[in-house]
Amino acid sequence: MILPPHRVVVALVAAAVVAGVAPGAAEARVRKTCAPRTKVMSTPGGLVVGFLARGTRVIVLKRTRNGYWTEVRAVQSTVGWIHARDLC
Repeated sequence: MILPPHRVVVALVAAAVVAGVAPGAAEARVRKTCAPRTKVMSTPGGLVVGFLARGTRVIVLKRTRNGYWTEVRAVQSTVGWIHARDLC
């Protein structure tokens, strides 16, 4: 099921609230993927647990110190690590 853009933001904010992130912070942390297909890893450099299509909205949860990896949560509750360069 594909949600309209405004419903995606509402769903991401709701997921952030459930995850314990303040709604204002969640809106600031919502980003989109810009790579044609983004691999989602279990840990930085770990096993592939899924893929995200270009334009998928995600909530940024944290980043590694070197800035190379970003932990994200997608609307469909996929949580994992992606390359920071795959975010717009």
